[in-house]
Amino acid sequence: MFENAVYPGVPELLAELRLRECRLFVTTSKPTPFAVAILEHFQLHHFFEEIFGSKLDGSLSEKVDLLSYVRRQVGFTPTSSALVGDRKFDITAARTLGILAIGALWGYGRAELVEAGAERLAESPGRVLESFAVRQVSGPTA
Repeated sequence: MFENAVYPGVPELLAELRLRECRLFVTTSKPTPFAVAILEHFQLHHFFEEIFGSKLDGSLSEKVDLLSYVRRQVGFTPTSSALVGDRKFDITAARTLGILAIGALWGYGRAELVEAGAERLAESPGRVLESFAVRQVSGPTA
């Protein structure tokens, strides 16, 4: 559980987002107690308002179900939210719910994220902030 490392730049990104008064949440398919323990071990837990994971009975293990649950719990608006994820499951769930999907390329890789429909790609944690630029809405205008 603790045989990991924090990617360089992640703590700085989280600190900057907090300075900008962004509400930060973790949404992971890992069971919540494990996610909390991991984030505490790596001293990242304090950046997040809340840590959401799957239940020990296996419920909320599907990312779209978990994000829907988080939306009901904290009341975020999909059009003013973003999900930074490193797996196709993150991207697919975000797109299903109308959330800006940012692919973290320092994770599993470009092909999976592009195939899943990531709207933006960030080469490093330091490039994530650039991905928050205003979304372009396509379609007819009045």
